Amino acid sequence: MNPALSALHIGHMTPLEQALVVVLGVGPFLMLGVVIAVIRNLDTDDEPTSNPQVGA
Repeated sequence: MNPALSALHIGHMTPLEQALVVVLGVGPFLMLGVVIAVIRNLDTDDEPTSNPQVGA
């Protein structure tokens, strides 16, 4: 069977379906990036600033 023909067997997607595919395809990666950025921000806020004269 021709791959192009099998891809078109369900017909064209509506704009709503196209948007849903994009959101479901890209959304998890965007959320992962946001979570990583927030965790890094929280992690750097907890660390005290280093003072090189403290131990000398």
